Amino acid sequence: MNNRIKADEGLEEAQPFIRIPQVLFTPQFKDLDINSRVLYSVMLDHTKFFDGNTDCLDENGHVCLTYTIEQVMESMRVSVKTAVKMMKQLEDIGLIKRRKRGQGKPDLIYIMDCTSG
Repeated sequence: MNNRIKADEGLEEAQPFIRIPQVLFTPQFKDLDINSRVLYSVMLDHTKFFDGNTDCLDENGHVCLTYTIEQVMESMRVSVKTAVKMMKQLEDIGLIKRRKRGQGKPDLIYIMDCTSG
């Protein structure tokens, strides 16, 4: 961790990072805690990797992903209680929609546009 970033290389080229949409820091999202904002940004980032894989599309052609509570716990380094709370916050405020699939399959998660609404 002693390598400094050179003036001729941007931070993005030095290492990949997650962008948090600025709109998440407006009064519209004042009740959303910072962990939930980061989680939304992580899931939004995952949608960038859509490459036409039909596993990422629903029957109407909408991009969706599966992101289990266990994956939230691992990526965000939080407890199960916190992971559930974060997903509920995102769903309650309208940043994600979950569609249950049953039969032990993970929910499909639709990442909603945070700039509309």
